[in-house]
Amino acid sequence: TTGLIPIDETATCVHFSGDDISTLPTDAALAPTSACTILLFMKRSATAAYEMMATFMDATTAKGYEVRIDASNSKILFTATREAGTYHQTPSTTVVDDGSVYMVVCRYVAATRMTVSINGTTEKTDTTGIPTLVSYTVVPYLGKRADGYNYAGDLERVAIWGSELSDAQVTALWNAANQSAYVTLAAAS
Repeated sequence: TTGLIPIDETATCVHFSGDDISTLPTDAALAPTSACTILLFMKRSATAAYEMMATFMDATTAKGYEVRIDASNSKILFTATREAGTYHQTPSTTVVDDGSVYMVVCRYVAATRMTVSINGTTEKTDTTGIPTLVSYTVVPYLGKRADGYNYAGDLERVAIWGSELSDAQVTALWNAANQSAYVTLAAAS
């Protein structure tokens, strides 16, 4: 099979074997509270429990954002947490297959909405129960959360904006990805 999203496995792709972690520098710009958009390109290589692809959270207070694969149904799950016990989760409708490549975009607007888009298409928007985040110190992780929940697969082009991208901007990102020099990727055999 062939994926439609470019992951350049020889250059910019980060591979996680299931016990790896990549930390990023702590920066207030990675901890937006009023709105954010998280983008990542992913290709899962093995199924595990609670596969954390990108976590922008304060590990002590549990405030922030997570993008993971829900082990119970293999769907993308976007979580925004105000504090331990006060959070909202928005799932995708797409079931993530091992070896397939996806562009995942998760968007948050405080107390208003959370949206998950896969491959340029908005799949789910929740408008009730959305928390308002308060200031927190982010510790960004790729490949797992501070307390585990490892991801096995590839990640590329992980980005976070301190604003909500529009549907048109998400579609433009998808279209640009499909027009790049390495448009197709053979799935792992």
